[in-house]
Amino acid sequence: MIGPTMIRLLAATLVLQFTTSQVRAQPAFFEPPAGYYKARGSRVTAKWTVDRTTLREDESLTATLTIDGATNSAEIVRPELTKIRAFADRFQIENVPGQSPIFVYNLRPRNAEVNRLPSLDFFYDSGVKVGDPFKNARARWIDLAVTPAEKVTPPATPLLAPERLFQLETGSHVLDREPFAAGWGSWLGLLLVGILVAAGWYATWRRLYPDGARLAKLRRNRTMRRATDALRRAETAEAVAAAAIGYVRSRCPLAAGCETPHDVGEALRNAGISGSDAAEAFLRRCDAARFAPSSDTALSLAEEARGLLAKLEAAE
Repeated sequence: MIGPTMIRLLAATLVLQFTTSQVRAQPAFFEPPAGYYKARGSRVTAKWTVDRTTLREDESLTATLTIDGATNSAEIVRPELTKIRAFADRFQIENVPGQSPIFVYNLRPRNAEVNRLPSLDFFYDSGVKVGDPFKNARARWIDLAVTPAEKVTPPATPLLAPERLFQLETGSHVLDREPFAAGWGSWLGLLLVGILVAAGWYATWRRLYPDGARLAKLRRNRTMRRATDALRRAETAEAVAAAAIGYVRSRCPLAAGCETPHDVGEALRNAGISGSDAAEAFLRRCDAARFAPSSDTALSLAEEARGLLAKLEAAE
């Protein structure tokens, strides 16, 4: 007779065996591979077809990827060939609108060295419970023959001109001197005329705008005060450089976005203002204080900037 202890031991053994079998029956989790496009089925196939295998490098071919055997054809995602290097390096790719499981592409070879349509890894979920469920229905490559593009020579354009221009002149008269040849006197007269015109224009401008020079000086004084106020408030090397560049922009043309030390120095040199090298060197020190360890501080740079602006203000 089997006692209670034996019955409990048998029951515990059965429970342990059942639990172990359940754990072993649970399928392992497999991460979908890179070439998985949501296709499912017990046996899925993928195949490339092309409308031609011989073409020039300036022509395009139509490639069709056909998926068979999938149980969820409407859910299959189009493979983006532009993101697959084997295709993107060989072709210029254009998707042709359409519905799965048939995907059409227009492919133009990038050069005459392209010799095949590459294989495409196409993984699908086979639904098996044991082992890796993802199988590869690889679409095999297709050989291509790509020839260089034809060199098209544009037709010659006829030159329309009087007939005398197409005649070759010969004889001693070819070297004859022209009726008029400008000498040094002509050039000197032209120079004098230019000087007189410039002087007359300046005199006229001073007469029409007698306060022009004074107004220009007032505008420069206001700009100097604004720059000085900006330096007084500056707490960083960037703010100090911005105040100095703002003053330079008021004195000479300085395009927006052209604010490097070299640009500022070049603008001052083009305007004929002395101190361009000092300004360029100062702005380089501001950049060094902004982006690298430096002994300069915003306070010391601001003090130096005041002296620099005073020299630029006095320069003409």
